[in-house]
Amino acid sequence: MEPPSSHDITQLLRAWTGGDQEALEKLTPLVYQQLHRVAQRYMARQRPGHTLQASALVNEVYLRLVDCVQVNWQDRAHFLAVSAQLMRRILIDFAAPAATRKEAATCLTFAWRTPRLSPTNPMRTSLPWTMR
Repeated sequence: MEPPSSHDITQLLRAWTGGDQEALEKLTPLVYQQLHRVAQRYMARQRPGHTLQASALVNEVYLRLVDCVQVNWQDRAHFLAVSAQLMRRILIDFAAPAATRKEAATCLTFAWRTPRLSPTNPMRTSLPWTMR
């Protein structure tokens, strides 16, 4: 089977823009491998042990593109460029919460100490830690 031509993909993109859902169903398998290669390149630049995989990145791009009805696709290159931009944004969004959590964790430090009984109420103890 020969790979689809850019013209075929462009025609399907334009039909999809016009509201043809069947065109989207035909388009998806045609561009998946190209999108997956782009995603693999982006994932290769991520930190080791990254939990997001290339396939999941492509799926996330697909979910965002399906809802995008106001794009007037020019051609295959335009579609791939927008998809690559979405992948970068998804990776940034994915990394941002982790960075925020890391910053928040470094802001709070705890000093552990031995709990003491309260002199006025023997049933009450002080907390074994304090926040700084």
